[in-house]
Amino acid sequence: MLQGDFDKQIPTEAQYRDGAKLIAQLLRQEELQINDVTPHREFDAKVCSGKNFDMNELKQYV
Repeated sequence: MLQGDFDKQIPTEAQYRDGAKLIAQLLRQEELQINDVTPHREFDAKVCSGKNFDMNELKQYV
């Protein structure tokens, strides 16, 4: 899934794809929209998801 240090590595296509499958399932289950998906750094003083993680790319897969 989406595990790694994305400040040092670039997520693979498989990570984006698999993460998107899970997120899509959770969005349907919880009756949420794609705009409800936000990185950790929006809620806490963290650097997640890392500078190499492209949230827009993930959302395209979803």
